Amino acid sequence: MRVILTSDVPGTGRRGDVLAVPDGFARNYLIPGGLAQLATPAVVARQARRQKQQVLAQAKQLADRQRLAEKLSHTPITVTAAANQRGRLYGAVTAQQVMTALSRQGLAVEPDWVSFPKPIDQLGSATAVINLGRHLSVTVPVTVVTALDHA
Repeated sequence: MRVILTSDVPGTGRRGDVLAVPDGFARNYLIPGGLAQLATPAVVARQARRQKQQVLAQAKQLADRQRLAEKLSHTPITVTAAANQRGRLYGAVTAQQVMTALSRQGLAVEPDWVSFPKPIDQLGSATAVINLGRHLSVTVPVTVVTALDHA
């Protein structure tokens, strides 16, 4: 029996796959469990259209992220933080602070995209890595200054 999986099924296939499975497996497990539906010509055509739309959306998202990566690679980031007299910060620079600094420059990133090779806990220069997905990441320079330096 030919079915289209509506969910990922371990050991069988991924969502959207059109598979030939034993009749009993389809009738007793996949279809009643909402994991698959019969692969009629109309359903297969609808699934093909949906997959085509997903591929186009993913290509557009990848192009947008590549443009963002190009902009990020040329954008310096300055973060203001409180520090003691020796230049140690009272708290490490966070992804939220980097995201806020980038949004002030008109670049939108999510906080979970930002990571640090090592914690930024000193005034001065450091780096942050912005992971844009699909093996696309950008290392950006981060300058940490005190409120007095920034004014």
